[in-house]
Amino acid sequence: MKTSVNVAVIGAGDWGINLIRNFYELGYLHTVCDLDPEKLLKVENQYKNVNCLTNPDEVFASKDIDAVVISTPSSFHYSLAKKALNSGKHVFVEKPMALNAKEGEELVELARAKDLRLLVGHVLLYHPAVQTLHRLVMEGELGDIHYIHSSRLNLGKVSFDESVLWNLAPHDLSIFFYLLGLEGDIVVSSTGHSFLSEDRVDIAHVTLEFKDIFGNIFVSWLHPRKIQQTVVIGTKKMAIFDDRAPHKLILYNKGAKIINGKPFLNSGGEKIVDFEQSEPLKNECRSFIESIIYKKDPISEGMQGLRILQILEAAEESILKKGSPVKLTYQSKKGVLI
Repeated sequence: MKTSVNVAVIGAGDWGINLIRNFYELGYLHTVCDLDPEKLLKVENQYKNVNCLTNPDEVFASKDIDAVVISTPSSFHYSLAKKALNSGKHVFVEKPMALNAKEGEELVELARAKDLRLLVGHVLLYHPAVQTLHRLVMEGELGDIHYIHSSRLNLGKVSFDESVLWNLAPHDLSIFFYLLGLEGDIVVSSTGHSFLSEDRVDIAHVTLEFKDIFGNIFVSWLHPRKIQQTVVIGTKKMAIFDDRAPHKLILYNKGAKIINGKPFLNSGGEKIVDFEQSEPLKNECRSFIESIIYKKDPISEGMQGLRILQILEAAEESILKKGSPVKLTYQSKKGVLI
């Protein structure tokens, strides 16, 4: 069993530099590639014995590199990931892995055909609070789930590669799928509005109907406060994951269900949920390495990333139809939505 993995990170920008740090600290960073020589100079000064390149084709051609991490503008994700897979490299690509579901499906099939690992950068799935919440849901601590509401808001960095829907909503969709599972038909309804450009929405509301569970997502980069919160409502208890709060996961002894045809509301106290502290991104980087060494799919594997692309496309279609619902049918043989 191979235990040494040489990783190349393509993209040394604001987020890429965090990936570079983590893979270096884990002992797997081999190469950093960026078009900007000044960024590479900073890498050379901070990290010893790391190769620096300006041409990604040299990364793909190198026999010394086992895996490629892609942290570039979204418009380059698909093309770079495809080249990496075709050159026999395992791939960690930041979300979204492509800008349409057709390209995403091509990457998933290519990785499967070549028996390579494909991880999509849904970093919140590696947050210890989210993993603890997942365990509580799986153990039935909250009872049957009624609905999930998620808000991701900020007067934030506006992307010119993608809308706020594609930029922010993947975080929340990844949590939804992680908590609820992946199989089943989904009905998507969405509204959005463009303020800063004609063809890119800056705020969006997405509604999901999934397995008798209702989900709602509100994303905006035109908001006075930074909010990153997911609320899970069950028949027994409720939970809030708030990544901005001092106590990031709180469990409420509150629930709602029907008994003998009448609504029964349970209203009790609340409990701060303890969990072992760790850096989500480092957990994600470690998971990528382990998926290669042990030949197993990571939590945020390519198929999950593909389904998120399909939801995003359905949400865009619904926005164009002024909020009309779009149904996605789960195709069990292929494991995709159509």
